[in-house]
Amino acid sequence: MNGLILGFLLCVVNHAFGQGIYVIIGDQVTFPPTENCKNGATLVHRLNGDSTRQVAQWDDVWKPARDYENRMSPNKSVIFNSTNINDDGLYEFTCGSNKIIHLHVVPFTNSSVTEGEPVTLPFFSVTARKRGKFTVERDGKPVLQLDFLSGHVTLGAGFEQRVSVSPLWESQGDLTVTLKMATAGDRGDYLLYVQHDDKTGPREDVSAVRLRVPERVPDQTTSSPPPGCPTQNVTGETQMTTRTAVSVTAVVVFIITATVCVLTGWCMKTRRCMKTRSSRGTPVPGVDQYSDVGVELLNGAPPRGPPEADEGPSLEGSHAESNV
Repeated sequence: MNGLILGFLLCVVNHAFGQGIYVIIGDQVTFPPTENCKNGATLVHRLNGDSTRQVAQWDDVWKPARDYENRMSPNKSVIFNSTNINDDGLYEFTCGSNKIIHLHVVPFTNSSVTEGEPVTLPFFSVTARKRGKFTVERDGKPVLQLDFLSGHVTLGAGFEQRVSVSPLWESQGDLTVTLKMATAGDRGDYLLYVQHDDKTGPREDVSAVRLRVPERVPDQTTSSPPPGCPTQNVTGETQMTTRTAVSVTAVVVFIITATVCVLTGWCMKTRRCMKTRSSRGTPVPGVDQYSDVGVELLNGAPPRGPPEADEGPSLEGSHAESNV
């Protein structure tokens, strides 16, 4: 008798709450497949009170109603390409076993940490004298599960020795989860919830976190590649080439500077010598003997020929003197 009553109660609970589907807001959701549906069968969304809204109709495939044409495509299964918070609620198929589906649309918070840093997933729920389990999933795969009765913690593959729950979970209901040394593989959607042992009841205090783990960019100023790696060889060759170029440039600059200094000194010395000889009345070959020519040209007088060498009287002068 008690078994019949319990079975009846379970049927009532299942009918009232339906099969639970949990989806993060904005994500795609696929409803369970239906059986023995004839043309004309429908899927409706139960709204407040007794009102309903048609979602799709079976015609060899599920075809979306007018309000869902932009989010559904004809298919053998009902698939929402994206979900919003108004999709939350009960859905009923009018064919087969008249399945009732309870769709839970869960809002999420964004979290971002650099690769190698710890991740904190806050979560709080009443744990005093409570049976059941606290579960954390990533993209539908187990990360951590805590049994309230025994205190035993089970970790999922790849999270061993990296995930822990707050030690205050039993006394204060603080079920915050810490993930050490985040990697790129830890990216994804984390779902956190509490549920009874039999897993037939609804999930409680459901929350979601969308984790992003950008890759760490190596610090070029502090990090150095290991010995013998190609990067180090390339860097050494580059430094050697740079030093050689600097040395060659310095030598060329030195030679040019020295040459300019020598020429400048020689020119200054030559000019001083010219001035000294001119002041003493000693003509400078190739310079002073032509100085009068320029003056005569400026005055409009015809130029005179170069002065003859002062080597004694000319032949004509000697001849004239002899005639006298």
